[in-house]
Amino acid sequence: MTLSKNTVISVSLGTILATLSGLWLTVAKVQGAFDQLSINTQAIESIGLAMELRGIDRVIGSKQKEVRDKEIAILNNANNGPLVQLLENQIKTLNSEIEMQQVIRECVVDPTKKVCK
Repeated sequence: MTLSKNTVISVSLGTILATLSGLWLTVAKVQGAFDQLSINTQAIESIGLAMELRGIDRVIGSKQKEVRDKEIAILNNANNGPLVQLLENQIKTLNSEIEMQQVIRECVVDPTKKVCK
């Protein structure tokens, strides 16, 4: 049995095309895996950012509660001047800490802001 020149060329072209399509499918699978890895990395970063923001928000909320508690204590002890003065100073300190946490939160969300540099 002898193969004609056209048969050999057809078989060779078929083999090349089959190899190329297999290679293309492999590249597509690898690209898909890299895309999924990128998506997963972004999701992890997003979760990390959300957790960090939640922690900052908890600190802010806790300090705001302390301020409210001290304001109530001032109302309940309005006749006690030294205690009122002490509580007012503590409220000022807490408000400064709240402002600092808010700046930190802004910088976590957008590190390019002017206050973050």
